[in-house]
Amino acid sequence: MPRSLDEYTLRQWLRLRPVVERYKMGRYAARSAWHVRRRAAAGNAAAVARGIKDRRLLISVAFDDPQLIRWQADLIRHRGRDCVYLIVDNSSDDQMAQRIEADALARGLCYLRFAGNPWSETEYSRSHGLAMSWAWHNVVRPGAPRAFGFIDHDLFPTEDTDPFAPLSQAPVWGHVLDRGRRWYLWAGLFLSLR
Repeated sequence: MPRSLDEYTLRQWLRLRPVVERYKMGRYAARSAWHVRRRAAAGNAAAVARGIKDRRLLISVAFDDPQLIRWQADLIRHRGRDCVYLIVDNSSDDQMAQRIEADALARGLCYLRFAGNPWSETEYSRSHGLAMSWAWHNVVRPGAPRAFGFIDHDLFPTEDTDPFAPLSQAPVWGHVLDRGRRWYLWAGLFLSLR
């Protein structure tokens, strides 16, 4: 999101910084909108969406590390509570993606591979955010789970837990990060009631 117009200095206005930033944001938004409408490169997003109606959904965005997903999947199965665990694979390496898919299917997990992320080799935060947006548009919105959340692929439950318990106190839960006049929920772990 671009800065408010009153946040720019006179020098920045003279250098057309507000115009340049808005152009870049518009270009990024258009590119992202196109990518979130793409089909999954592997798996059936519509089938996953049909299977999560009124259930709890936990989504992990994988990236090039099958071992992390194996650890997380096993710990969520043994330590977590009843929820659908979905892996949205954002890997840039096809061999790693094939290994993650094979491990997911061997464990009976839901697996989708996000197709062609333009940011995966250069801007990891944008890449991760675009994969999350894709999951929102293609799985969460059409599937209407009772609650959903995102968890980074390198976070592991080490004791019995109900990751959705904080939602009994509020409709959205996560770690708030402040950036001056703006704030956001950390994308590594956040939950929301549908």
